[in-house]
Amino acid sequence: MNYLENNSIKDFVKDIITDRLFDYEDTKTYGCDMAYTLLEQYNIDGSYFYSTYESEEFIKQHFSELGEIVEEISFQLGKEFIPNIFDEPEKFTVVIFLEVANYILSQCKTIDDNWNNEMTLNKKTINQIIKEMKDV
Repeated sequence: MNYLENNSIKDFVKDIITDRLFDYEDTKTYGCDMAYTLLEQYNIDGSYFYSTYESEEFIKQHFSELGEIVEEISFQLGKEFIPNIFDEPEKFTVVIFLEVANYILSQCKTIDDNWNNEMTLNKKTINQIIKEMKDV
């Protein structure tokens, strides 16, 4: 089975990316930084839901799907980069979303072709990325 295959968190994060792309229209960013650019607000705030309760509920609903994501983060960055799920559920969900967003975007041809290049998120590029995400 491929990474994030049949994982509903991936679909949830695709929706976040789609919404955020239009907020960043006319912004310049590198392909490799795209996920961090789009989710920067949540990363700075340490929360996506802005509610401990909602974060905990998301974790409960998707608990069985979190393992492969946590494993990937541990492998790539080390376990110390994963906030404690019990003490910091809001930060935990942000870290999960960043990993999944980075994976999704890295699988898009437009992003991959510009991984080390600066690109402008104009309407055409945004629509192309959204189209390419459907195949991820």
